[in-house]
Amino acid sequence: MPCAPTHRLINVVVAGAGLAALHEQGKGERLPHPMVGAALSGCFATLPDLLEPATNPHHRQALHSLAFAGLMGYGVYRLYQWQPETPMEEVLRVLAMMAGAGYLLHLAADFCTKRSLPVIGKL
Repeated sequence: MPCAPTHRLINVVVAGAGLAALHEQGKGERLPHPMVGAALSGCFATLPDLLEPATNPHHRQALHSLAFAGLMGYGVYRLYQWQPETPMEEVLRVLAMMAGAGYLLHLAADFCTKRSLPVIGKL
């Protein structure tokens, strides 16, 4: 099972590279600068384990599930589409998108482990 530093490193590298690629293609105008996005994603990398602590080998339940990943992905997509009207709303939008991205990258890393992720998990 990846530890917190591993989750943070994965988030920083993947989020930074993804944002850099989008900015390079001119598609990142609604996204944060790659360095800012990478740092924010890294800050949120351990959020799933804060919500469902790894107290036993079977700690991955509803908030570590494929179903929740789908919901989170849809939420990030809707945040990307949102057109904020104030600078504060734009800051909140970016923070929420990077928190969602950090959460999703955490789940992607967990999915690649031997235990993987449950489809739904226990509520």
